[in-house]
Amino acid sequence: MNTTSMEFVIAQERTKSSSFVLSEFMGISQHMADALQVNPWDLGDVAAAMNRGLVISEEEKASRHAVLHKVVTTHTSHTWAAVHSFYRPIVIVFISSMLGVWRTGCTRGFAAYIQM
Repeated sequence: MNTTSMEFVIAQERTKSSSFVLSEFMGISQHMADALQVNPWDLGDVAAAMNRGLVISEEEKASRHAVLHKVVTTHTSHTWAAVHSFYRPIVIVFISSMLGVWRTGCTRGFAAYIQM
């Protein structure tokens, strides 16, 4: 779980005056729609987002920050762990069923790595 983008939002809580340019390839980007999202490989897109961040009003910056701050404070490591612990049994069943289909000698060795 990369927390750099979350740390930036938390660091801006006092001033609420910085725009946030975020790569659309970051895992958290789907939850941070109020960030100025860019394709980092498109330099024109990055430049345009940086310019927009510099010229938007203080009210819009504060509004975007409020939404981002709520995302950061509600999508914690506890939320992440809860989601992953929910899916873990499903993944184990899937892997186990795939190992059963293959019926190779290595399945017995691999099964030792699956902890229930």
